[in-house]
Formats: sequence, structure tokens, C-alpha cells
Amino acid sequence: MRLLLLIHILFISNLLAAQNGRYLDREIQIEADNDAFTLNVYLDKYYSQGSYGRYRVVDTTGHMKKVKSIALNHRIFTPQYIWLTDVEQFDRPYAGQLSVTGALAYYDKRSAVEYGLELGVMGKASLAEPIQTGWHDIFGMTKPEGWEYQINNSPIINGYLKYAHLLVRAGNVQILSESNAAAGTAFTFARQEVVLRLGKFNDLDNSVLYGSNLGHKQRKSKETVETIIFGAIGPEYVFYNSTIEGNLIGPESVHTEEIVPLVWQGRVGAMFAWSSFDLALIYYYQSVETVGAVDHKYVGIRLSQRF
Repeated sequence: MRLLLLIHILFISNLLAAQNGRYLDREIQIEADNDAFTLNVYLDKYYSQGSYGRYRVVDTTGHMKKVKSIALNHRIFTPQYIWLTDVEQFDRPYAGQLSVTGALAYYDKRSAVEYGLELGVMGKASLAEPIQTGWHDIFGMTKPEGWEYQINNSPIINGYLKYAHLLVRAGNVQILSESNAAAGTAFTFARQEVVLRLGKFNDLDNSVLYGSNLGHKQRKSKETVETIIFGAIGPEYVFYNSTIEGNLIGPESVHTEEIVPLVWQGRVGAMFAWSSFDLALIYYYQSVETVGAVDHKYVGIRLSQRF
């Protein structure tokens, strides 16, 4: 309900601002991932929820468009069956992460690259336990019973790299390559995806797909400037995942599991961009991440308001 209200407020503010012709060089972006968004409100497992709030600013110096951002992140991970009390029956540890990410992205018409550094904490200090149990109490959902076995308190120091570039374009169809890598105390992985996008889209330096719509004057038109349907799939090799294998720094966690090193991620979705407002709806699929677990599906919703 709160998310629907937020969508309504941001959309109305976008329409009201459409007459002033301002230069839009800043953006507030809110993103929520949740398996409950798959329309099964009682589904709650693995990557249970992620909440992200970002402030982004375009930098017009130099030859390429640059966007600087800072983000507040919160993530919750649980086993498949959160009502179990016997830790021996868990197929994934409980884990929470609270962090801040600073990032710098560069764009041109055919490519996008982003560097990010994440700093934060995981464990009880992340407040994942009271947030999830409180939320479940409010809505009468199943109470999570295993937070006492969560991954221990430890620092998050993680670097990220994303690189996307155009491979083929034929009219309103485009094929891209997207590479992602991470290294640090939270996650270390390498992922390669092929991305297909269809519809009315712009070049990569001015597209909702990679958040590069900043840096233009407010248009009076209320029509979308981009309407995209897209899909992506690719393998990911996981070298280390603290939410499964336990923390690198600090006392050893009580409960950990064994990772499946090679996993697959797929996503399909729709994205809509107006002059000062974006809406993205993304359905994710993740193959089995831990020995003895099952695959996972969740939905992400992203809202962006430029000003």
C-alpha cells in the first residue's frame, strides 16, 4: 500500500513539474526487491527483501556523461521455511546487511560502465531481525524463528564493477552484453549476461535501462520518452558469499551452508521513462545457490524522480 502511494505521489509530482523547463541534473531513486511481489504475499525465503534509496547527480565535465550517486541499502536473507526452529533443517542462513554505496558511472551512446564501493555492517547490527519480525507481526504473517542463528556482526567492504555495451541493433530491437563483478567481505563473483531490449528506447547515455536519463531540460510532453520490454540471462561464478558461507571478519558464525559456485540469473521486465520520472518493473529468477536448496523468484520495483 505504501509503495502504491509513493508511486502515485512521484507520478503526480512529475506531471506538475512538466511546465517549468528546468534543467534536470539530480535524481532520487527508490528501489524495492521482494519475493512477496510475485503475488504470493506469504512467500518469504532466500533473498527475502532488498530496499535501496539513491541520490544521483549528473556531472557534465569531460567528454563522457558522468553520474555520481550515493545509496543506502538494506537486505534480508532467510532459509526457505522460516517457521523451522531446528537449525539443522535450514537450507540457508539468516543474514542481514545495512550499508552505504558510493558509485560513479560513465556513459556514451554504445556503452555504460559503473564503479561502486559499499561500506556497512552485517549481522545483528543491520537491524534485519527487528525489521522483518516487526513487519510480519503487523501483517499477521509467519514469524521467523531462526534469527538467533544469523551470520555474525562483521564489516562490509565491497567493490563493484558493471560494464555494458551494444552488440547488435536492428530497428527497435537491441542486443547488449552486460558484465558484472564484485570483490570484498560481502560478495565476490563474476557474472556475464546477454540483454535483449525491445520497444521505443534511447542510446545508452540517455536511457532508463542504465539510469542515464539525467542531464536534460524538462520537457512539456506527458508522453513517455522510452517504453522498453527487456530480458537478460547469464551465468554467475560465485567465489564467496558471506550470507551463505559466513563472515570473513569476526567470530565464526553458528550456522553456514555450502555454496553452489555456478548459478544462473534471468530477468524480464518493462521500463517506462517520462521527462522527469521513471518506472521499472523487473521479475528475477535465480537458480539454486546453496546445496540442498531450490531456485528462487522475486520482483523488483524501481522509481526515479529527476529534478
